[in-house]
Amino acid sequence: MHTIGNGLADQFERMWMMLREAIGNCAAEEWKRDAGNWFLIPSRLAYHIIETVDFYSRESPEDMPWAERFGVDWETREVEKLPDREPMLDYLEEIRGSLKGKLRSMSDEAILTGHPFPWTGATLLERVIYTLRHSMFHLGQIQAELRRRGLKGAEWH
Repeated sequence: MHTIGNGLADQFERMWMMLREAIGNCAAEEWKRDAGNWFLIPSRLAYHIIETVDFYSRESPEDMPWAERFGVDWETREVEKLPDREPMLDYLEEIRGSLKGKLRSMSDEAILTGHPFPWTGATLLERVIYTLRHSMFHLGQIQAELRRRGLKGAEWH
């Protein structure tokens, strides 16, 4: 049966595929390298995407232990402390699976109810769309940065 949650899960799957491919396309020497902009570092952006999806997948904003996963905030200026690609991919898979399960188990009625993240919109549906838009925005930054560095970006899915 097709539900709103199934459709959203499918769209997130496409984003995860692209993010996984972009991470894989990033050469090891470029993963944590500051190439002229402290923010546009592939490891920083990937970490920010995944951790933010983790945050918005929770029941409440108070449930998120920011920076706990790797012991470092994604905004750190100490880029060597940012996670390597393999741990990042493990985190991606964990959050991907968790979100997929949550979305696929939701009824249409449940996804149209309110939630405790009001700045994202009035309903859970709006929160999920907000999260997907946020993820794609930063994935676009990774894509542009990979290309600027002479690397291949992910294919569109």
